[in-house]
Amino acid sequence: MAIQLQGVRIEEDLLLSKLKSALSLTEYEARTYLALVIHGAMTVGELSKLSGVPRAKCYEVVSNLVHKGLIVMVSSRPAKYAPLPPEEGISNRVEQIRRELERRILEAKELMDEIRRLSGGEPVREAHMMIIESHEAILSNSVKDAANAKKEVLIALSRNPARIDWSRYAEDLMACIGRGVRFRFLVPSLDVFTSTSMEVLENCSINANLEDLVEVRESEDVKMPFVVIDGEITYLYVTDPDTNTLRTAVRIRDRRMAEQMREIFNRYWEGIRPP
Repeated sequence: MAIQLQGVRIEEDLLLSKLKSALSLTEYEARTYLALVIHGAMTVGELSKLSGVPRAKCYEVVSNLVHKGLIVMVSSRPAKYAPLPPEEGISNRVEQIRRELERRILEAKELMDEIRRLSGGEPVREAHMMIIESHEAILSNSVKDAANAKKEVLIALSRNPARIDWSRYAEDLMACIGRGVRFRFLVPSLDVFTSTSMEVLENCSINANLEDLVEVRESEDVKMPFVVIDGEITYLYVTDPDTNTLRTAVRIRDRRMAEQMREIFNRYWEGIRPP
């Protein structure tokens, strides 16, 4: 489907998909918001005709979009709605999503604790969680933790891994291997990993036996990339498939969480699909 605007065809399906994914909108909300962005301020009746959203639903939809900080009411007689400037509206929504994610993480942790108590589990220790945004900040924090590892780093990459300039971090990681820290990699393609690692190794010299300390296996089953460091720190990553960059990471410092993710890693490692 396409929207016609001043003789220019705009691919509606692609824009709707991005709006629903990036801003967590429903189909009706995405259609209504897109119609306002393209055509400007409108009444509910006009919105219903242009967006294809049933008029009975349109009132609820515009109310939701106002609540989500994307549009505002610009007149009341008759009621008309208009989108906020993209940099303002989308920023509002992104901030809401960030707060909602933080709230859900805390609620999930509390729920986990309550269920563990009901099952007679051992006393609960506090988990330290941090949400990191932006590709560079995520890489910087991840490499810093990995470079400070004492025993083991487990790295699981998904089928669409982010593009990373490993040469920037080669010295830190090689120094870590040089201290005897073991690295195990799960990668979607051994060929890609081998070519990348050779480029890194050409610029580094260490006295460790790489065959003993670096192991690699191929797996295409990993859906969400993650890293486990010393059975204590876990990173969960969200990758932007359009730009092949890391969009968000959750860093969790908790031994139970790390042990569970280590078990999942080992299942992938042995070719057993985890639940």
